[in-house]
Amino acid sequence: MDNQNTKLANVKKSCKIAAIISKVFTIIFIVATVLCIAGAIFTFVVKDPASNPMLNSEDIQVMLNSGLFHIQSSIPSLNEKVQNIAPTIILGVYILVIALYMAIMAGVMALIGSIFKLIIKEETPFSSNVVTRLLIAMIIISTCIFLSVGLGSGVLAYFITWVIYTIMDYGRALQIQSDETL
Repeated sequence: MDNQNTKLANVKKSCKIAAIISKVFTIIFIVATVLCIAGAIFTFVVKDPASNPMLNSEDIQVMLNSGLFHIQSSIPSLNEKVQNIAPTIILGVYILVIALYMAIMAGVMALIGSIFKLIIKEETPFSSNVVTRLLIAMIIISTCIFLSVGLGSGVLAYFITWVIYTIMDYGRALQIQSDETL
């Protein structure tokens, strides 16, 4: 029994360190979100890339020739409207999408931190609350991977989520069985 208490104390100590690290990453993602939003607002205000003091003419040509700002549509009227959109507006929307992704990652890191704090608070890392919260976090992470990287990586992430959930669920069942025998 003393060996189990030592192992549980080590788990809680590891979780305390992981909770601190996840808090640091949460703060980093929040700062990144704020910076992206500020950058997007700046690009919306500066409609002409040539008047942007942070870009030189070479940077502007690279941006315009990169293909990022060339949007083609099969509908002629839509195509005409899209071609009249300033490149900085497209860049601003792109930066806002990145800000949204950073905000989601900040939320995921906060959720992961709460899982570590819950493990510290609970008697066992295999409680129902821990397993449920871990499953929610893994589904959100898998969905982010699916949306940002692609189908193959997303399917792999969902598969890993399922495997981790079955392992944790088995650990929960063993924990209940162990608690009932005591």
